[in-house]
Amino acid sequence: MKIFFRLLTFLVLTGLFGVVLWCALAPSPDLVNIKWMPQWIGKWANANPTFRNFPAFGILAMGFYAAGFSWFDPRRGAGHCALAFIASVTAAFAGVAMEVAQLRLPGRFFDPDDISWSMAGALTGAFVAWLAGLFLIREP
Repeated sequence: MKIFFRLLTFLVLTGLFGVVLWCALAPSPDLVNIKWMPQWIGKWANANPTFRNFPAFGILAMGFYAAGFSWFDPRRGAGHCALAFIASVTAAFAGVAMEVAQLRLPGRFFDPDDISWSMAGALTGAFVAWLAGLFLIREP
């Protein structure tokens, strides 16, 4: 069962990261034009061009936390804190790396506000995952 959970978290995390990476490195920031994207998400994202990074990287940080939890199984409060910190830093680094990568794409540009919202989302997502980990996982 543990191997199944690890595989599932890896696949979900890979999928989440792939979606965020696809949206960040698409030739156009207009997400309505992405065929597999639900129209309501694309319309909301286009109406909130920088804030859309907040939920994306928040969910990504939660995924990093879940993946780390499934692999390392921290049972103590300090382990939860360390894992939440690592998850937020990893997601924030991904946001910065994707924003820098946009410099090479025609039609895209570097936006410091995108980085700010990415980092805020990563920190918030890691914090929410940390809280959930504290309340849902009991000491043996």
